[in-house]
Amino acid sequence: MLTVAVATVAITTVVRENDMIDDLISYQGRFGYRFAMLHRLQWAMCREEFLNAGIQPSWFPFMARLAKESGPVTQDYLSQSLAIDKGTTARAIRNLEKQGYLLREVNPENRRQNNVIGTEKNRTTVSRMLPFVSEAMDVFMQGFTEEERETLQDLTDRMINNAQRELSER
Repeated sequence: MLTVAVATVAITTVVRENDMIDDLISYQGRFGYRFAMLHRLQWAMCREEFLNAGIQPSWFPFMARLAKESGPVTQDYLSQSLAIDKGTTARAIRNLEKQGYLLREVNPENRRQNNVIGTEKNRTTVSRMLPFVSEAMDVFMQGFTEEERETLQDLTDRMINNAQRELSER
């Protein structure tokens, strides 16, 4: 009887694992997978230029956000605006500070927070990297009409807004 129970548990485990694999494969047909794949492909197309410039592609969202800001921002703001967890943000900031892309200081209004501000080196590097990022986007959009590009942007903006609204309500 014990042998039958063990065999049943083993078969059940295999069936569950197969179901999980089927779920993973069908996941590839969903939006999240597609967006993540586009993101990875974009950075793969730009990777060599980024590494030649001495920066990691994962740093670029932080660098671009800081280049866009007119003054200091908090680490929390960076995390929230980029939808990147606080630990990853802290590591990126530490690396960017070591490389001279940003300055970090204690927030005078809340001493438990750090303010960060992009340096001139950051702004210059972002400006130099933007054409490579733009080139990758042009590859993605080959064969799309202007109307299709606008529609795609509008639809993805709506999806982003929906997700941001959901997260802010949690």
